[in-house]
Amino acid sequence: MSTYTDIRYDYNLPSGFGGAMKLISEQTASASASISFTTGIDSTYRTYLFKFINIHPSVNDTDITFQGSTNGGSSYGITLTSTNFQAVHFESDSTGLSYETAYDLAQSTSYQILNHSIEQIMTNQQVELYIYFHHPIRLL
Repeated sequence: MSTYTDIRYDYNLPSGFGGAMKLISEQTASASASISFTTGIDSTYRTYLFKFINIHPSVNDTDITFQGSTNGGSSYGITLTSTNFQAVHFESDSTGLSYETAYDLAQSTSYQILNHSIEQIMTNQQVELYIYFHHPIRLL
């Protein structure tokens, strides 16, 4: 079962950040090919955080992708400019951080690849992703 969590806050921000974060929406998926969050992102907050927790694909070599909508999910394809980094931590305690230039988008309406070629998850593996949107209403 996969759990996709939108704006899930499990910690308090340091002082000066306006208090604790607020959970706006949450979805849990099982055997789902896609999840849509179509409400809740507006000019209320300056920063929104999406957390994708315990993602377990059902097939090998799966890409996790993202695209936005300006009309509540009727259509997708907003122009994206992005940078893609990948952090890893293996059971052997080896770690890594890499800049994935092949997955950057520059004024593109393509889907953003968030994590590429995920292998079918074994019993003790998981994928977690975090996406921050800063001033999203300015982008629409």
